[in-house]
Amino acid sequence: MLAMLLCFAGGALLNYKLDSRWDRFLSSATIGAQFEESQAWVDPHKWPYPLLADGKPVDVSAYERMAFLAAGLDYALQNPLGSGFPVRLSCMKSSNDMAARRVIRIAA
Repeated sequence: MLAMLLCFAGGALLNYKLDSRWDRFLSSATIGAQFEESQAWVDPHKWPYPLLADGKPVDVSAYERMAFLAAGLDYALQNPLGSGFPVRLSCMKSSNDMAARRVIRIAA
């Protein structure tokens, strides 16, 4: 059991040291949580990805995952009883909302 734990910890540490994305993870996720300020998560071909404070690009995976999570939570808080059935029609009524537009794109 101890050997398995040590192997797991060693693998995790090795991954942390060798993967450069971990250096940008926290700052990329923080920018992604501010999903209303940057809209690259909605359509990266229309809007550019934001830059970190040091001028480097965000880690796209961390940025998009956090933006989707934050937008989904925001939408769920605005509609605590759900969006009803069908989802597309409910979202179209509030199509000015950025999260609703994203849900429409996903549902289509």
